[in-house]
Amino acid sequence: MRTRYRWVVVGIIFMGSMLGYLDRTAFGVAAPMIANEFGLSPLQMGFLFSAFFAGYALFGLVGGFAADRFGSHKVIIAAALVWSLFCGLTATAGGFALLLIVRMIFGMGEGPWAPSINKLVSRWFPRDEQASAMGFSLSSQPLGAALAGPVVGLVAVAYGWRVSFIAIALLGICWVAIWALLVCDYPEHSRHVGDKERAYVVEARINVETRDAPSSSTLATILRADVLSVVAAWFGYSYILFFFLSWFPTYMVTARHLDIKSMAILSVWPWTLGFIGHAGSGFLTDALYRWLGDPRLARKIVLCSAMGVAALAVGFSSLVASVGLAVVLLSVMIFCLDLSASTPWALLLDTVEQDKIGRVSGFGLCVASLAGIVAPALTGWIVQATGSFVGAFVLAGAIAFIGASSVAVFVRKRRVAPTIAADHALMPNIQH
Repeated sequence: MRTRYRWVVVGIIFMGSMLGYLDRTAFGVAAPMIANEFGLSPLQMGFLFSAFFAGYALFGLVGGFAADRFGSHKVIIAAALVWSLFCGLTATAGGFALLLIVRMIFGMGEGPWAPSINKLVSRWFPRDEQASAMGFSLSSQPLGAALAGPVVGLVAVAYGWRVSFIAIALLGICWVAIWALLVCDYPEHSRHVGDKERAYVVEARINVETRDAPSSSTLATILRADVLSVVAAWFGYSYILFFFLSWFPTYMVTARHLDIKSMAILSVWPWTLGFIGHAGSGFLTDALYRWLGDPRLARKIVLCSAMGVAALAVGFSSLVASVGLAVVLLSVMIFCLDLSASTPWALLLDTVEQDKIGRVSGFGLCVASLAGIVAPALTGWIVQATGSFVGAFVLAGAIAFIGASSVAVFVRKRRVAPTIAADHALMPNIQH
């Protein structure tokens, strides 16, 4: 029987993903206290939220190239150290300008995470396990967001908001030490992997999914209606996510008049449901695929229905009078949003030729990350101009609904079926 150390690696990635989301959500939880201490306007807070995603979007692309050049292991060590250190340095910032710089560099540190992990998983797992590995790894992100409320909020109430950022930074540095000791780029280079598991993964790596489709330029592929519709839906998903990630705590404190402690406790529920939705997303689309026999239709059904419900829930949540009903609607929104989380990646895999999937996926991730720049800043402007969150909530729902509708219209049944081919060129040079 082959050993399963590769799943230990996934467990370590799971913890790293959770810490990364805990780090990035922490600022949103502490935002009401930070804004009050430094006298920051809603527009200035919007810029601080957006600064993170400006660095994140840029270094998401840079991180992919760096992982190819230097290996995922080293890039992830560097990235996690940067984001942990600058999370801690948030506690030392004394005003808007320094916070803006710290937030941008913090985002630069988190940007390389996803493309580097994706590359590492492709080296450690055979094709038929990669989706499961990535799905489990990413499902920890909503858990990190769920923990941010009690960890940051309750620590901040007891000891001040600065202490919570220092504590999270120390957790990140401890994780880096574990990663450096227990993980490497290839399983055949790890002393923790048994001979049977090593042989199994290396042999399986030569099987590469390819598509028997006419070749076209990268630009022509990106400009196809089905590809652009998936990217539009991805942007809509990210707009709601980053809007909620940045402004939910401030909304609950300023518009719903909760204290920090109550807000911190209530914020656990939406993100816990998000974890359930994210973890179940891949299983649901795979089950539909087996039933319908069409992978694109399966992804399309999950994306359009889940994002449609999420769009309606976020739009109506700001209109209800009851705090409890608002939290229920926002919890439904996060659950449905995370239920669709894996579908843009899967749809691109089902839509784009294999030789362009990396470039086109990178383009999609970059565009989706731009929502992290637009959503927080635009929300800040709307709140400052109108004195209300209603317009910002309705706009978020509308953008997501338009994205999901574009997939419903333009993504159709695939005309060319995938084939399996051996590609020995992907084998690394291994010295025995």
